[in-house]
Amino acid sequence: MKKILYLIIGLFIGFVLSYLWQFRLYEPKKIIHEGTIESSYDAFIESLVQSGEFVQSHKYYSSDREKAQAYIHILSSLISTIKQEVINDHDFPYFNNLNTFTKTGMDNADQTYHQTFLDGSGTYRVWGTRGGSKTISFTTYLPDTLSKSLYVLDDLKYNQDGSFEIIVGGKNMDFDNWMPLENTSTRLLVRQTLSDWNNEVPGTIHIDRIDKEKGSYPKINTDSVAEDLINLANELLSNITRWPDYHLKRVEQIMPLNSISKPRQVGQTGGLSGRLMSVGHFNLKNDEVLIIKVWPTESSYQGIQLGNPWWQSLDYANRISSLTLDQSKVSSDGAIYYLLSKKDPGYHNWLDIEDFNRGVILMRYDGLKNASLDKSLYPSAQLIKFNDLNKYLPSDEKKIIEGEREIQIQKRREHVQKRFNY
Repeated sequence: MKKILYLIIGLFIGFVLSYLWQFRLYEPKKIIHEGTIESSYDAFIESLVQSGEFVQSHKYYSSDREKAQAYIHILSSLISTIKQEVINDHDFPYFNNLNTFTKTGMDNADQTYHQTFLDGSGTYRVWGTRGGSKTISFTTYLPDTLSKSLYVLDDLKYNQDGSFEIIVGGKNMDFDNWMPLENTSTRLLVRQTLSDWNNEVPGTIHIDRIDKEKGSYPKINTDSVAEDLINLANELLSNITRWPDYHLKRVEQIMPLNSISKPRQVGQTGGLSGRLMSVGHFNLKNDEVLIIKVWPTESSYQGIQLGNPWWQSLDYANRISSLTLDQSKVSSDGAIYYLLSKKDPGYHNWLDIEDFNRGVILMRYDGLKNASLDKSLYPSAQLIKFNDLNKYLPSDEKKIIEGEREIQIQKRREHVQKRFNY
């Protein structure tokens, strides 16, 4: 009898492990530093070749637009990773600003991201101006993109002119703003969230190392660049493979098609501490519309955005692929109806899926009490035919007037240029 029981338990464990195995994220083989700058450069070139092979063999390498976006995914990741792994120096760091040229990992259309890597044994001075963003937060992580937050500073003390100074690392000498560092390589990420694009612009963020352990200036030689090239090759492969695999195995294979999840906290998986996020995915025919019905909340920031299958945000400057609560029209029944489709239905809350048939949906809620949302306020999704749309909206729902869409997009583009100083 025991043998049969052990066999059943063994089969059950084997089934569970087999089930979990199919959801593991692809991990490229790590490239090892062989010592010469020439071999490191060759390894970097090989990482580009492997990146191309990965996207070409992926499920999302299908439609013409998905194929074109695959190479934009590689190139934008390359730009960001070069700045991060080769140009940046732990002793003389600069913030690497994620922008429309360096999209990766479903960047929030309503945020600026300033990121840099620090030597945990050092001490740094972060300084800048508050600006007019809805919120600003400083978070430290281990180097991995999906690591949980180590420390969050989101309640800063400012000078009368709106400037601020934060000491990162070392001992807390009763500074107004201080963040601890662990004695290891640490990623510092600054998020500024913008909701009213017509009136909000981000502040400025800068950083210097101030302890006496650093040299007088950066030292560059073949050994240092050889190591940087290896780090570049490995980080590039990780970025290229992780995000589409994440969408495939953690969203598409788990969630029902054309649906959106209940909000959950994301601070333990690389997201902003205290933030709630709903995730969904769509796959629409040309004659279909996906309605995402949501409710206004008391959050300090609430927004929805769309992304492509490679997990890059859709064009939020020249198209309407995202909307915040400030930018949305509330219907007469108190709800907000976001309409996902290729063709413009003529309503204010249209979300343009561009030339993609499939992609990702993200909703974010910041600043809610206890980081929780009542079930009655959860978002929901409904797939309908484009020609039947008026049957599923309140009877008094009004369409936009002629020229309003063009003005809406013009204001978005103006804001994005101001945000990133283009």
